[in-house]
Amino acid sequence: MKILKILTFLFLISGAKTFGSFEFLEIPPDAPTQINGFNPAIESSQDVFKNPSLILNRSRKEFFLGYGMWIEDITSNSFSLYFPFSHNLGFGISYFMTDYGKIKGYSALDQPLGNISTGSSLFSFGFGLRVFKIPFGISYSKISQKLSDEDEGSGEILNFGTKYRILGLDFGLNFSMPRGKVKYSSGSQEDEIPSFLRAGIKAPLKRFALFISDTVSQGDAYFNYGVEAKVSGNLVLRAGLESRKTIRGINFGFGITGEKFLLDFGICGTEFGKTVQNISFRYKFGASTLKSRLLNEAKYLFNQGYYIKAEKILKEVLILDPSNKKARKYLREITRILNPAKKPSSKEGQ
Repeated sequence: MKILKILTFLFLISGAKTFGSFEFLEIPPDAPTQINGFNPAIESSQDVFKNPSLILNRSRKEFFLGYGMWIEDITSNSFSLYFPFSHNLGFGISYFMTDYGKIKGYSALDQPLGNISTGSSLFSFGFGLRVFKIPFGISYSKISQKLSDEDEGSGEILNFGTKYRILGLDFGLNFSMPRGKVKYSSGSQEDEIPSFLRAGIKAPLKRFALFISDTVSQGDAYFNYGVEAKVSGNLVLRAGLESRKTIRGINFGFGITGEKFLLDFGICGTEFGKTVQNISFRYKFGASTLKSRLLNEAKYLFNQGYYIKAEKILKEVLILDPSNKKARKYLREITRILNPAKKPSSKEGQ
């Protein structure tokens, strides 16, 4: 936590440059992000950009689809794919696009040029990997801006992230570092891409979860606060509050979950008196890596001496694979350690 405080302080004093012409990077690509902000401790469709270490949270292949309706007829579309290769390695790719619609263009002599199409996009791909049992992530992003039919530009961003759990709390940290400036085809200007530092916390409770996140970008900072309540086996309600200048008020949303899918919706008010709405769909497919992930987690807890927690996870492994020899071996060892006077029966050893 000391390192996080130092990094945040350095960003706060590093300058006064705001998001500027790249405010579209603040636009949430899906409903959960709209409610909880770009919290690097929470999964969303743009984890490849927001915190690539969260790629490791996937136990199956996944794809996301998102659609947003913003003020002034601005719309957004997002798409992402995640591929978990193993417990220690995963790959993700995502695309996020905003469409500003057509605006009236004028020449330097104020001559009308008709309607001009404008918009922005963010393409990202990256990897999540565990190094010495610590999750890390690295990704590459290409940002593109279209100011007119003839004036387009692009730039590059490198993203780094990590996540960890302490005392039952999930922490996430992300740093996005631009590589150069965006140069436009007309040669008329160059735009500096802002850097980002994001820190987030998720506090899971029995039927609730609390979220707090902070985004800092070269002197401009805002917080997000959120809560999630599971009201039934398939329904989740969400509410959030954002301190950003451009969008204020409380965000509301809900999620409908299934074994392999998740449907989310979010809505919030703006200082302009209009609403912003997001809908997103998430689907899991293919073979699951959950068994190997749980087994590795149980082995780690066992080696750290958390035998009761390891025992609970090993029983989950046996539900997925009743004949798993490694899980049964560790359970026998835990029984021996916790009950040294009791020898496991032949039935327990099978």
